[in-house]
Amino acid sequence: MARKDVFRFETLLKLRRQKEDEAQRTVAARMGHIRELEKRQEALNSRIEGQASSSRMVLSEKTLNLDEIRLSRHWMIRLRQGLLQAEAEMRTQRAILASERTRLSDATKNRKVLSRLKERRLDQYFAEQDRRDQAELDEMNVLRFAYARIDEETSAS
Repeated sequence: MARKDVFRFETLLKLRRQKEDEAQRTVAARMGHIRELEKRQEALNSRIEGQASSSRMVLSEKTLNLDEIRLSRHWMIRLRQGLLQAEAEMRTQRAILASERTRLSDATKNRKVLSRLKERRLDQYFAEQDRRDQAELDEMNVLRFAYARIDEETSAS
């Protein structure tokens, strides 16, 4: 009687798939955060360009307003500080992303090891089933041949 094949590590395989999925979600979230930072940097760059052009316009006027020039310079400094902070945060996020990608790679590798083990076990199971089926067929053919010979001998006598 054939037994049902049971992969003993199925629960472990499910856990490893969950860890891999979690790592994928983490990497995707981090990449989304990095895209938001890139957008923020682009916005800051455009604001800096706008502020620089407005500062040039103020400086090109015949009468200079000193308070307006100070305010413009102060605002430009604040924008550049924001840009520097965004760049620093971007470097930090990219470093974290690299470590999270390493974790994702490890999780994928661990899951693939168990998946291959499961596939090999399943192949072994089917090969064993094929051997058993072939042995049963061989036995039935031998019995048929033997009964045919017995019938032949009894009818010849």
